[in-house]
Amino acid sequence: MTRQISARNNGTVDPPVPPTMLQGTMVLQIAGELGNHIAYLAYYFAVRTIASTEFNLNLTLHVRKQNHRKSISAARNVQCLKSFRHLDFDECDWFKTDNNKNGKKLGELCKTKISNQSEALLDLERSSNNQTISTLSSSLSMSKHETSNDIRSSLRDYVAMLQDDSILQMYRTMNVGWNSDEPYPFLYNLEVNMISDALIDEFYSRGLPQYLAFDDDTKNSSGCCAMLPTEDEQVFHHRSFVTDLP
Repeated sequence: MTRQISARNNGTVDPPVPPTMLQGTMVLQIAGELGNHIAYLAYYFAVRTIASTEFNLNLTLHVRKQNHRKSISAARNVQCLKSFRHLDFDECDWFKTDNNKNGKKLGELCKTKISNQSEALLDLERSSNNQTISTLSSSLSMSKHETSNDIRSSLRDYVAMLQDDSILQMYRTMNVGWNSDEPYPFLYNLEVNMISDALIDEFYSRGLPQYLAFDDDTKNSSGCCAMLPTEDEQVFHHRSFVTDLP
């Protein structure tokens, strides 16, 4: 971090100039009902918070929703949360391999993007004879993270990729970023990545409830809530309450 001396005659010192944040992308696969969606997005909150506060990394979120009746309805309901009001849940879908679903498989357009990224990195590793690329690129597929240290380990490698000129040049040349506005490596998951109890405990006081707050300005008029409690009522969530208790 640097300080700039003001050009004014009095020679006062301006405030420190903050470093420019790195830009990154995460593509989050979501599935199931509303509660599951919230658990996936809560996990992303932990990743995003660590990225911004510890790695000076600003992540852009994209989602791959499950093409299933319950998941489609849940994705629509998640947009009742203020943080996701403008998130595009229809950007791409994924399917379970199922003969009753005409053999549709994971991915379609979005899986193609993920495959293209992996193949381009493998080609770069071979052409440059740089074995480090394989090690770094393995962190792009976000495996199940139970703790914040698990997340840090993946983000540490991800940041190293974002700072590698040869990797960034390859992404621009081969157009293997998520889109033209995000021409750099992207994180993704192809398995269940719900927030763990340990991460809930750690990030609850760091803004997690506010991140998942309903949009109070529109929830009454948009049909998000069929019924709201009065001021003298409380809501008791009973599903799985035994396992939810500490």
